[in-house]
Amino acid sequence: MSSSPARAAASERPFRASSPGPERLEPSPIDRKREAWLEDWRKTVAINLTSAAVLCHAAVNHFMGRTGGRIIHIASRAAFRGETQDYLAYAAAKGGMVSLSRSVARSFGKHNITSFVIAPGLVRTRMIDDYLKENGEAEIVEHEQALPVLTEPHHIAPIVVFIAGGMMDHATGCTIDINAGSYIR
Repeated sequence: MSSSPARAAASERPFRASSPGPERLEPSPIDRKREAWLEDWRKTVAINLTSAAVLCHAAVNHFMGRTGGRIIHIASRAAFRGETQDYLAYAAAKGGMVSLSRSVARSFGKHNITSFVIAPGLVRTRMIDDYLKENGEAEIVEHEQALPVLTEPHHIAPIVVFIAGGMMDHATGCTIDINAGSYIR
């Protein structure tokens, strides 16, 4: 089979993917009826873990036989410290994402495929707007973290760029905590 210049150029393009939708961080009280609680669980795991697994599968298959690639998962401190009773599914999904990333790092490193986790705490995004309104930003900053301001996306972006640029390939499988000192391990 001959290879056209266009086909060769297309095969060298980097794989780019993004989450199919926003993360799900919705409370699901443990005292809800089982079917309603289980439906919340399924939705949360589908959005926060299954979608990441589908994208990871596509990325690994794209990178195989090429020069490799880097996968960066955005998990959560919840994967390591746990969460409150209303957010069990979120913590479990993020813990699964960490295990997925580490397994990819171990399994595909020989193919020059690296995998990393960034584990933020609360980041000022639309996802936590309701949480901030209900709990008070000043209260959260005062009692839940070491730094005096919430983490913002621009605090995380340089680490993503650093990893994506290949500067951390020998740290494949690692997790980087960016949580304003709200969980230190």
